[in-house]
Amino acid sequence: MKHLIWLAALAAAPMAMAQTAPEADPGTEYRLAELDGAPYEGDATLVFPEEGRVAGKGPCNNFMGRADWGEDGSVSFGPLAATMMACPDLDGEKTILDLLGAVSQIETTEDGFLLSTPEGATLLYRVSAPAE
Repeated sequence: MKHLIWLAALAAAPMAMAQTAPEADPGTEYRLAELDGAPYEGDATLVFPEEGRVAGKGPCNNFMGRADWGEDGSVSFGPLAATMMACPDLDGEKTILDLLGAVSQIETTEDGFLLSTPEGATLLYRVSAPAE
């Protein structure tokens, strides 16, 4: 019997170690605060509406896609699909969506998380202030 319990615990260990979204509440919205270490003044958000999914808004369009969480802080988003509305900052939006598609690591911060790509690009997201 001891051996069966031990085997069950060993089998469950990888599942317990797998990363999940940084916040369990699917209603939590994160706002892009920094892009490559520089303050981001635009309007871009990220949410995790359910397990295995990511969604958000770039400077122009809404987007959604798959979120795969691995062990040791690894993460990948995509493929990402976005609406196609025109706006003045389409270049900025393309940059953000391209970086999100290239993200490979996540590090939790006090009030959000830092995403990074293998090339060293970073996106710092912080919990959005509640609406008043």
